[in-house]
Amino acid sequence: MILNWSPAYFIARLVVITGIIGFYKRFQRAGEANVPQNKPIIYAPNHQSAFMDPVMVATVRVKQIHFLVRADVFKKKAIKTIFKWLKMMPVYRQRDGKDSLEKNEEIFNNCHRILKHNQGLIMFPEGNQQNKKSLRGLKKGVARVAFGAESKYDFSLDVQIIPVGVNYSHHTKMYGSCLINYGEPIAVSDYKELFYENEGKAFNALKNKMQEEIGKLIINISNKEFYNTIEECRLISHKQLLKAAGFDEDNLVNEIAAGQHFIEKIEAWIPDNKEEAEKLKNNVASIKSKTKALKLRYHLFNSDHYKNFPSILFLLAFAPLHLAGVLYNYLPFKLPEWLVNSKIKDEHFHSSIKMLGGSIIYFLYNCILSNTVLAIFGWQWGLLCFTVMPFLGYFSLKYWVFYLKVTGRMRYNSMRKKNNNDLTEVLCLKSQISTTLDNIFSS
Repeated sequence: MILNWSPAYFIARLVVITGIIGFYKRFQRAGEANVPQNKPIIYAPNHQSAFMDPVMVATVRVKQIHFLVRADVFKKKAIKTIFKWLKMMPVYRQRDGKDSLEKNEEIFNNCHRILKHNQGLIMFPEGNQQNKKSLRGLKKGVARVAFGAESKYDFSLDVQIIPVGVNYSHHTKMYGSCLINYGEPIAVSDYKELFYENEGKAFNALKNKMQEEIGKLIINISNKEFYNTIEECRLISHKQLLKAAGFDEDNLVNEIAAGQHFIEKIEAWIPDNKEEAEKLKNNVASIKSKTKALKLRYHLFNSDHYKNFPSILFLLAFAPLHLAGVLYNYLPFKLPEWLVNSKIKDEHFHSSIKMLGGSIIYFLYNCILSNTVLAIFGWQWGLLCFTVMPFLGYFSLKYWVFYLKVTGRMRYNSMRKKNNNDLTEVLCLKSQISTTLDNIFSS
């Protein structure tokens, strides 16, 4: 059954692709050409967001991909059945008990069969998830499955490990950005001689190679003491970082590359400039709290004044359309958020449930509403409602984001005109931070 085509997986993939459009402001995949189409593949991504990571990684491939998921989420029978439909398999850990660990042999044998049939497998080499932009030490699970499959079939499979970088602007919030970065494949057969010579060394060599390659694909902040400072600097001085890295175009790939360039520079600078580093940390913490208190965003500080009149005219002209969109779409839009915030304690699951659950709820809500319209006014109006409502909802979401941007600019203009003391202090801090970053880049 594990190798059979799954209708549930097919539907779920369509839900994910549809959900991405509304959930993320910017979504980009890079390096898709690195993924071979006719070879057994193990995708090895960093792990930041429970179920969101595997579903985002899997969107690159039309072929159905199998997932290894921690066993404790398989306890309920209904959940276990659904996960099997979605090509998910449990993997057991020490905390699940010694008896449970023996069940992994069957799971690993299934993985070997999957790879033998040129199918894809997603495994998380970090073992579990964290919502920090740092790559932790990798476990040996991926190497164990890869070498196990190859050795079972005399290294004839040509298993390819694809390192993947999963990069979220925010791990739980809607309307952020997401970049899925596929790296160059690692051929397990390259380690054949070392494996037969010393299995332990082969495991470590492959693990270290994955660590190196995944690190190239993500924002990887290793300095724990200055983690918040480094991450906040990326947000405060976004354009400055792009310019320092030599990029003219602002896209997610360049943003990650600019961030990597900055991290390399600042982490080398900190040990030799402790006093200045502490001052930078204090300035960053101060500008963050003061900007939040002013209800402003960092990007507003890039200009002295914003022209808002055309934007205000647009908002006034399309306000009725926005209100119609809110009327029809508010409930299915807000319901997943209410459920997650009140029922799900683990934040690692928030984004996946919001997107997947929201897409399903929205589809069901649209069907019910459209059938109600059909029953009252006829099939033409029912079909129109079913077709138009999603576009109207998407427009309302864009309108609301634009409204917040315009009102933010108006508030900023007003503060500048009145010479607001708090804003003046924030702009002074921004200037100091920019000067420090220039010094870091030139050092």
